[in-house]
Amino acid sequence: MNSDALGKMIDITSAIVIMMIIPIIWTIGMQEKLVMKYARICGSDFVEDVCHHGGISRNRYEVFLNGLAAPGKGFEVELECRSRVYEPLYENGIFTGDVSYHESVGYTGQILDRLYSLDECRFEAGSVFSLMIRRKDKKVYISGTITGSR
Repeated sequence: MNSDALGKMIDITSAIVIMMIIPIIWTIGMQEKLVMKYARICGSDFVEDVCHHGGISRNRYEVFLNGLAAPGKGFEVELECRSRVYEPLYENGIFTGDVSYHESVGYTGQILDRLYSLDECRFEAGSVFSLMIRRKDKKVYISGTITGSR
């Protein structure tokens, strides 16, 4: 076998390997995009449900987590609820007609503590509920305003 034939064999083998690797890499990338799109859809449905009902029940949260785990991919979930707390201002025990406010923030640990100890976690109307779903280095953020009542 001369060097010309060996060179052609190496070229053909290289071309075949490249033609097989490129579709595999493309398929893996598309699969990851579909998984994150699925996570966004699940997360959006969950946030909409929380905002509509004014809180999270233990059952709805577990259904959300099970749905998110359906594609067999591992996700991390973080929850946050921000609300304004209004306090009336008094001077010498008499209401001045003014109020002050500060922002109250509940994070994943606090929300889940309430959820698992009381079987539900309620939020004030007007609060902003946020959900962050993370997988590897990709993140999906979804938030909504609580419209349901306590």
